[in-house]
Amino acid sequence: IMDATAVQEFAEPGNVNRPELLQAIASLPGVPEAVGSPSWTDQRNTEDVIDVLSRIHALNRSVDPEIIRHLRGNLLHTVVQYEKLDHSSLVPALLKQRSWMNSLLDECSHPRQRQQLFEIAGATSGLLGYVAVGRGAFPLARAYCLEAFQLGDFAQDSNLQAWARGLQSFCEYYARQYDEALRLAIDGLN
Repeated sequence: IMDATAVQEFAEPGNVNRPELLQAIASLPGVPEAVGSPSWTDQRNTEDVIDVLSRIHALNRSVDPEIIRHLRGNLLHTVVQYEKLDHSSLVPALLKQRSWMNSLLDECSHPRQRQQLFEIAGATSGLLGYVAVGRGAFPLARAYCLEAFQLGDFAQDSNLQAWARGLQSFCEYYARQYDEALRLAIDGLN
C-alpha cells in the first residue's frame, strides 16, 4: 500500500526511475495502467530538445577577446592621461563604458572572460568614484567606490579591492569622515 508520502517521494526529480515506486503507484486503485508504463515514465523524464540546446548556447556565450583588450586599453589610457585630461570630459565616456560592461557581463558566461570584465568594470567604477570625489559628490563617490570593491571581489582580485578601499578612504577623508577614512585605509592594507 502506498501512502501520500510515497507519492510525494515519487514526484521528486530522479525518483521516477525507481521501479518499486512505479509498481506501487500502478497498483493503487483508480490509477490508470498507463502511469506505470515506460511511455509515461519517458514523458516525465524527457526535456524538450530546445531546453537542452538553449542551456548549451548560454554556456557558450562569450565576448570577442579583442573587445576586452580594447576596453582594458581604453581604461589604461584614461588612467595614464588622467592628469592631462579635462575630468568633466572623462565622465560621459566612463559612464558609457561602465554601462556597456553591464550588458557584456549579462551576455557572457565564459568564466575567465567574466573575471576580466569584472576587473575592467571595477576599475571603471573606481575612476568614476575618484572623479566624483573631486566634484564633492560624496554620496555618488561612495556608491561607485563600493561598486568597485564588490566588482574586485567578483573578479577575485585582491589588488583591485585594496585599490577600491583606498578610493573609499580618499572619499571619506575629503568628506571629513576621518575615522571612517582610517578604517577603510587599514582594511585596504589588510
